[in-house]
Amino acid sequence: MEIKIREEKEVVIIILEGEVDISVTDPIRQKFRELIDGKKKFVLVNMASVSYIDSSGLGMFVETMQEMGKYGGKIKLVGLTDDVKKVFELTRLNKFFDIFNEEKEALESFK
Repeated sequence: MEIKIREEKEVVIIILEGEVDISVTDPIRQKFRELIDGKKKFVLVNMASVSYIDSSGLGMFVETMQEMGKYGGKIKLVGLTDDVKKVFELTRLNKFFDIFNEEKEALESFK
């Protein structure tokens, strides 16, 4: 798992690569915690290079969304691979997260 972070205007973009499973949720959760503690308002997670996600990864995203929501923050997802998208659809989490195909479209949605 590789985690890259960059900022574009007011949006923090987290780029995840590899598998999001129980073995890597702690380092990702720590990055989210830093953003939450800093009251970052807009977070976009690029998952174009994520090949797999398990229930611990899903739980981490739900937890992050809830924590950010407490201060009006938003987390959105972009570039889900077909396999990852299916997991979000099967769990119906696609109804709770804003999910985009293209990063440009996702960034514009924060305005």
